[in-house]
Amino acid sequence: MGWRVKKNRFGEIAKALPRDVDKAVNDSADRLALLLSAVVWRRTGVISRVTTSRSKGPMHAEVAVGWYLGKGFYSGFQEFGTSRQGARPIVVPTAQGFVPEYVSAMRTAVANACKA
Repeated sequence: MGWRVKKNRFGEIAKALPRDVDKAVNDSADRLALLLSAVVWRRTGVISRVTTSRSKGPMHAEVAVGWYLGKGFYSGFQEFGTSRQGARPIVVPTAQGFVPEYVSAMRTAVANACKA
């Protein structure tokens, strides 16, 4: 009767998982911001210039299209409409179309972390 030794790699995976997923979240936010800045409404180009992504903490990122009470504030009026202007949605459909790419990026990040 011999010994069977199995290596436990849970510690390595536990260290790699948050790091890899956080990087994938930030990279996905950057890709979405680039995609949105290419397709948003163009008149003066302000909304395209202020479309940004930023990290909001571990595994959390934000993509902003215009800033409330700041540059590009009127992007919400373009997206959702006003009493005198119909809605011209671009941001929501673009983000919804980006979901499969985001899911794929997260799946790849988790798989790579598990191979650590």
